[in-house]
Amino acid sequence: MAVLDERVAQATIKFDRLLKSNEDDLNAGGELKFQKAGIFPLFSFKRDGETWACAQLRADGETGSWVDHGSAPSLAYGFLSKTIVRAAYKISWDTENSCWRDSYVKVWINEGLLLDADVCKAHYAYLVDKSQPATEEVKPDVVVIHEGVADTLHNSGRWNADDVARLYECAPAVVRTSGRGHISRYLARWLPFVEFNEISANIYKSLNKLALTKSLLGTAGEEVIRT
Repeated sequence: MAVLDERVAQATIKFDRLLKSNEDDLNAGGELKFQKAGIFPLFSFKRDGETWACAQLRADGETGSWVDHGSAPSLAYGFLSKTIVRAAYKISWDTENSCWRDSYVKVWINEGLLLDADVCKAHYAYLVDKSQPATEEVKPDVVVIHEGVADTLHNSGRWNADDVARLYECAPAVVRTSGRGHISRYLARWLPFVEFNEISANIYKSLNKLALTKSLLGTAGEEVIRT
């Protein structure tokens, strides 16, 4: 499954850096643990035609990380939170040589849930070794998206009403989640819904793929009444 939620994404931050794993045991890294269980946290949302540059990354996650795409400003590389921006900066900027690590910058361009003119697809990021990042397309059975992410995207002019249906180009099942009740604002109320505490409890608080799967299988959306 692919998960578009900032707290799930932030659970992959180690030593204040994205994708940093346990220095002694690479496979102990939080993001790799999720991936081995078939859970792929996504750090960003991108639309076709958006352009990004390494200079948009800032250590504070603030002013320099905003870029205008013709609507409201959005975080650098379409990242879901300023915490992710700061963590991406720390691993992308080579302090010793005062330059950007190109390998990381290319990864941030490709990573995330992408909606382009032809298809909706997801790419997750990971480390090949302790310092070499890469991205790979994932074709999940289900996409889980947080209502708060859709709120933010809508408020920045980057989410359209028909984007909900397009999520099914990425996965055969789409589930929405929220910790503030099941009422949907910019996702569809007919999408299956799961409480966010089920997501957090079974992913980053204590990984339990079986319990998570049972929760997702038991979800349902509101009935669509045709007139």
